[in-house]
Amino acid sequence: MSPSDTKKHGDLHELPACAPAGLIALCKVAEGVIQRQIELLGSGKPSKAPDLRKLLAEGGIAKPEDQSTMLTDYGNNKDKMDKVASGYHGKDDGIVVRTDGIGEVVIKAYGAIDTAVDQLNTKIDASHKAVRTETVKDENGKPVHDENGNVVKTEKLPPEIINGLFKGVWDTLNTTFEQVSGVSDQAAAEALKIVGDEPSSDTTSSKNTGGAQPVSYPTSRSSGYNGDTPWTPTPSSIGTEIIPTGAKPTATAMMEYLIRKHHFTPAQAAGIVANAYVESAGFDLEAEGDSGTAKGLFQWRFDRQDGFWRFASQPDEQGKPRNSGDWETHIDYMVQELHSGGYEDARRGIEANPNDASRVAQDFDWYYEKSSRETTGTRQSMAIDLLTEWNAKSVAV
Repeated sequence: MSPSDTKKHGDLHELPACAPAGLIALCKVAEGVIQRQIELLGSGKPSKAPDLRKLLAEGGIAKPEDQSTMLTDYGNNKDKMDKVASGYHGKDDGIVVRTDGIGEVVIKAYGAIDTAVDQLNTKIDASHKAVRTETVKDENGKPVHDENGNVVKTEKLPPEIINGLFKGVWDTLNTTFEQVSGVSDQAAAEALKIVGDEPSSDTTSSKNTGGAQPVSYPTSRSSGYNGDTPWTPTPSSIGTEIIPTGAKPTATAMMEYLIRKHHFTPAQAAGIVANAYVESAGFDLEAEGDSGTAKGLFQWRFDRQDGFWRFASQPDEQGKPRNSGDWETHIDYMVQELHSGGYEDARRGIEANPNDASRVAQDFDWYYEKSSRETTGTRQSMAIDLLTEWNAKSVAV
């Protein structure tokens, strides 16, 4: 249950299991996109709201609003749909947003989004009652029997219901995108009473040409900043844990390496390094976990661990031998894994948050480490601390 000054938005109900696979997939990614739009509106950045039509078109689906393309021909477009969907994961019961003390422009947008989503959910709920049970027939029009001689039955949605749901999903998406993108970043920030500028991804400042730029995160932990929208819940609350002083030099060196060699931003590097610290119990490359099955800086297991040993035994891109005892080798292998498939959600989460150390720490934990999520808050807290120190030193220089 949400506090009285918050409200949940963007929850789409489940379609009947017999709905076309393409419609189910579309509805699922639509929920993720709508929730991302709401998050961006609620963080003062509505101009970055995703447009699913554009995302699918850029992903190779030329006519995403054409029903035959998305439903009848879904089998040929499934991989393209899955690739787009991997970056947008909706929460089953919606996302929590702050509603108390914010301006009318955002309240009105939230209300219009709510109305559109409610209308679609009404259609989805009604579709369950429209499901028909039909007899399966062979090519000759005769009933098909199972091995026990019983007539085989199947459930189906009437074509007109499918048509209405498909149109309803796109009507809802069009409304939510128009409502969010129709609010300027400045208007949203004023309505939300956001103090100061949001961290910028612009790295072209003329005052510093020596690599990634510092961003304007608060330098005081008491500011309440946690790298995410202030009212978005996390599985474990962000605490006050920081990287111990003795480990800071190694953490800084790792961040520098990630930024210099692999072109991550400081926030992205902080999120990754915080995870490495937690996973390896303080950057111990020989640390073992999960009853001795997990090893290394990022605690790889089984096939992933075998992959690391193969990687470490091969020369690097300059032909120099790698050393499994160097943390650089562990980081290089982690980066290779991120870009070699299987960890698309982690990579997208990192790329989508160039200035949000907390969100990077969370997504890296959830989708690369795939942990129990019990220590996500610790990783986020440490990432914020690392980035705060990095920015302070960068400004000092």
